[in-house]
Amino acid sequence: MIANQRASIDEITVIQLIEDELIPLTLRRFPHTTINKDEIIERLRKGLTYVWKDLLGHIVGFVHLIINNQILWVDMIAVHRLKQGKGIGNKLIQHAISYGKSNMMKRVSLYVDDSNHKAIRLYQTLGFRSIQYQPLIYCYEMSRDL
Repeated sequence: MIANQRASIDEITVIQLIEDELIPLTLRRFPHTTINKDEIIERLRKGLTYVWKDLLGHIVGFVHLIINNQILWVDMIAVHRLKQGKGIGNKLIQHAISYGKSNMMKRVSLYVDDSNHKAIRLYQTLGFRSIQYQPLIYCYEMSRDL
């Protein structure tokens, strides 16, 4: 089930997912990067966060969206490693697409690490195409018109 993020407990769980699933990927490419909780909280407060909860009500994934000039940016997306491969990321991205359409966005865009082949395939399946490669951050910019 997708839900709009609630304050405090949901935020703590989303931050934990960021620390467990996203920050290690960043540190693998940029080992001298420092990221603190205050920066994460500030970033989360600049957009919309939707969470995916399992049947017990535990958050197992989230997508964080930022709107910029009628472009909906998928700023962050993560699914708990034990829940990956079950279609949760797909549903979160589909929700972002639906949100963008219903709010008259022109397109949905995101950056994906060049080594994250599963995510690249998922985004292509959902209609995203590679716009350009960003060699300084080892990412593809991908986009999909709405």
